[in-house]
Order: sequence, then C-alpha cells, then structure tokens
Amino acid sequence: MLNRTNSGDFRHLVEVLEKTETGKIDRSGQEIFEYITVGSFFADFKNKTGNMLYGRAGDSKLAKTTHKITYRYQNFPNLNEEQIIKINNQTYKIEYIDNLDNMNDKMEVFLSRDNLRGR
Repeated sequence: MLNRTNSGDFRHLVEVLEKTETGKIDRSGQEIFEYITVGSFFADFKNKTGNMLYGRAGDSKLAKTTHKITYRYQNFPNLNEEQIIKINNQTYKIEYIDNLDNMNDKMEVFLSRDNLRGR
C-alpha cells in the first residue's frame, strides 16, 4: 500500500545554511564564520518532544529534539548534520536524519533549537 502525503502538508519554507569562513579574526584571535544559504525547500514542520522518542536507537541525539520536518527526498537529497535549518527566522541544529524505509522518497529530520552562538 502506498504511503501518500498531501502536498499541502509541505507548506513551510526551509532554508539550509552552511558555515563559511570570512577570513576575518575577532578581538580574541578566533576566526569569524558566517552562515550562507545553500538551498531551500518546502516541508512539513511539527513541534516534538524528545521524550516521545526515548528508547530508540540514537537516544542521546533524539532526546534533544524539539521539532521535526518531513520533506520529499528529491527536493534536497544531500542534507547533512553539519548544516543548519532556518524556518520562520528561527535556526535549528540537525540532530538526526532518517531516510524513511531507505526508499529515497521522504526524509524525516529531527531538530533542536540553535542560536548559532559559538559555532
């Protein structure tokens, strides 16, 4: 049986950000980085609590999740945990990515709030 998704569920614009070097140094001698948008797609965006996922493989990562996005694999197949997600001017750290049933159809991405400080 096909697991169909209503395309109307994918209504939240998701920006994917990557950390880049600026070539500048701050007062303490640390290199300054900035985040640039490398792509975007539409996804379903839901609030989640990590406690609901307790007991699954990857406990420590999933226990920190606050949100989940689901999107079509073809819209951004190369998403990775080094990137940052931005939705509605809020940034999120990618905690875990699940290619549902390894079918390259839909992806679930578990997120935690991230303020980009010290990263």
